[in-house]
Amino acid sequence: MTLLATSVLPVFVWSLVLIAIVVAGLLVVTLVKKRIQQPDEPISIGFSLEDLRQMYKDGKLSAEEFERAKQKLLQGVQQFQPHSEKSRGQG
Repeated sequence: MTLLATSVLPVFVWSLVLIAIVVAGLLVVTLVKKRIQQPDEPISIGFSLEDLRQMYKDGKLSAEEFERAKQKLLQGVQQFQPHSEKSRGQG
């Protein structure tokens, strides 16, 4: 091999490595950007009022437990209502 071939080969190899790193970085950035822009999953508040009623009917909840759970459920629903809906109901 000539002197020129031995000095160019490492530069060529490291250039390929650098290009591979840049492509991998762009791929990661694209995937992260897509993940960030995805809409969030809807928030579940757990049990619905109907679920609580059924549990009460089935005897899985006492009357006191049912009332406490119902109040917590209603407070949670009120917390997630937009401000305009709350003020509309008061005025």
